[in-house]
Amino acid sequence: MTSRSGSDRNREVTKYRIIIAASGLVEDFSFGRLYYWFTENFASEVVVVIPDECAELIIKCLPSNVNLFVHSQDWSSWRKIGDDVLHIRLVKWAHFMIVAPLTADTLAKIGNGLCDNLLTCIVRAWDFQKKIYIAPALTIPMWKNPTTSAQIDKIKTIGFDVIIPEEGEESDLGDVGVAEPEDIYERVISTIHALN
Repeated sequence: MTSRSGSDRNREVTKYRIIIAASGLVEDFSFGRLYYWFTENFASEVVVVIPDECAELIIKCLPSNVNLFVHSQDWSSWRKIGDDVLHIRLVKWAHFMIVAPLTADTLAKIGNGLCDNLLTCIVRAWDFQKKIYIAPALTIPMWKNPTTSAQIDKIKTIGFDVIIPEEGEESDLGDVGVAEPEDIYERVISTIHALN
């Protein structure tokens, strides 16, 4: 049996608290696979944040015990000053956040500081001493649009880690580019380990 260094052992037992969010659906992007990679391979505690309108479809690909929140829950428990606000609680709880897939609409909202749902409120309240990863899912013409590159450049300067699909990486439909769940996982793991 090969002995492992103390740093390797610490790396194995570190349990991260992660928010994995989706701002919409992409037909061939497996949100369930992304969830699996982080709960099974990374031994993480994961909270899922999704739009209400996607909940029925996304829930089907997740285990029944998933800790899941939809956008409409953000202010549902708030009645008076001092009551818990969900997006603040989640920002304080998480070690890092992944948004995949990220729609063009939500990319534009984040780039302009808009916060009209649970996901964008979390992002607006985010502590950028902690990592936040986004994987945009855009059609090929949207990727080529100069507005997209301007928005991505802007949010990179704020502190977002943007995961771009590899050249030629398209969906089965042939017109949507989004990084694969395994690529997202590898990018996150490599940067988290580099920080430790």
